[in-house]
Amino acid sequence: MRTKLFLKIFVSSIFIAAVTSIFVFAWLTNINESYSFLKIIASYIISLISICFVVAWWLERGFFKILMDYDNSLHVLTHDLRNPVTAIKGFLDYILKEIPGPINPVQRKMLLSMNRASLRLLGMINNILDVAKVEAGQMKLELVSLSLNQLSQSVISVMEGMGENKNISFSVEGSDGVINGDSVLLERSITNLVSNAIKFCPENGTVKILVKEDEKMVYLSVIDNGEGIPPDKLKDVFEKYRQAGQKRSGTGLGLNLCRYVSMLHKGKITVESVLGKGTTFTMHLPKHLMLSSENVILHK
Repeated sequence: MRTKLFLKIFVSSIFIAAVTSIFVFAWLTNINESYSFLKIIASYIISLISICFVVAWWLERGFFKILMDYDNSLHVLTHDLRNPVTAIKGFLDYILKEIPGPINPVQRKMLLSMNRASLRLLGMINNILDVAKVEAGQMKLELVSLSLNQLSQSVISVMEGMGENKNISFSVEGSDGVINGDSVLLERSITNLVSNAIKFCPENGTVKILVKEDEKMVYLSVIDNGEGIPPDKLKDVFEKYRQAGQKRSGTGLGLNLCRYVSMLHKGKITVESVLGKGTTFTMHLPKHLMLSSENVILHK
């Protein structure tokens, strides 16, 4: 397949070079005038530039087509994966509650590890699907009045098991932070930020969620005392498929989704980091969000 592609490009390039050279040469010499070596060289240079433009356009078009095909395949695959992973996690929760019968400490430890892994996998799948939905312009907010403080506590109650191996301590502080927002998307964003903080926290580290507010805005910060993010990577942490810090795990879509969710809520997300001391991600969200009926389903 590659051989055929390069053969097509080669043949097309020769044809374009020949045609372009003839027309450029005719234009430079006005056909009836005497020609010179410099005019011939000039005609071939111009034809070479035209070839470069055509080849670059061709390769770029093919490259983006490959990326689109990859994204579409990835979205289909992840969509098919979500249901079985959700089922696995549901059964694990069922067993951990000892509804089918008692389990011993060793079994509980193994089941908790499986439950954390399934939770992380489900989060990755949801990130991929949500980012695809936002980029396709199909994401609609469902606004409800909610407390970011209470939502954060709910996230911590689920996520704190992921920090047990490192003995990480969690806390939620600050005001209630009541806003009009999409509870599902905001919960997923906070989960992504907390998961990211856990990943980069050291042993016996801390993850703190701090909620502040003024008359118009609520500021939700997720603060860790981890390794920090190198300054040269700070500008790219919210980009698609980029990784924060030095560790290479996950899809690289968690922070990207947080940015999209903040933008959908007419807000933004910022990051501050000091190497060796930790990182703070802050979501800036308006309190009284109101969107048109085309973009939002408003629950009163």
